[in-house]
Formats: sequence, C-alpha cells, structure tokens
Amino acid sequence: LHQYTLGQRAGIGGLQEKMFVAAKNAKDGSILVVPGASHPALHSRELKIAKEQMFWIAGEPPSTGPNWSVRAEAVVRYRQQPSPCTVIGS
Repeated sequence: LHQYTLGQRAGIGGLQEKMFVAAKNAKDGSILVVPGASHPALHSRELKIAKEQMFWIAGEPPSTGPNWSVRAEAVVRYRQQPSPCTVIGS
C-alpha cells in the first residue's frame, strides 16, 4: 500500500478510462480505484493531519491550545492550487 498515494493515477492496463486511487485499507491490503479524475470519491471536505506533518510557509502557526481555528489556504498535493480552508486544532 505504501507505493500508492490517494488521488494518484492507478496504472491499470486494459481499461479505456483512467483510474485513480480513492481509498486504501491497511487491514486487508486493498485499494479502491475509481474512474476519472473528477469522481466524487476523490474529493473530501475534511482532512485529518497530525500537527507534526503540517508546514506553515507564511506567518506564525496559531496557538496550540485547545479549540483554536484559523482561516488559511492549503495545498495538499504538489503543484495544486491553494484552496481556502479552516484549520481547527484540538
């Protein structure tokens, strides 16, 4: 599973439509692939990430106390345009 990234094109031969990785299951070693880059399963309204994996490229990170939030722009994948978001700490 480590060689697959969510959203990456899955090189599955013999299919006319391009397939993309939408989910990974570490318990059984399976991946879910969906047709087309704009499939709804490839889009999410929420992203959970450990604060150690976040990189602030402008300004100071917000307080790390409980229940904080800040409006920001996020880039999840390389070369992706920034998207507006709310970062919520707990």
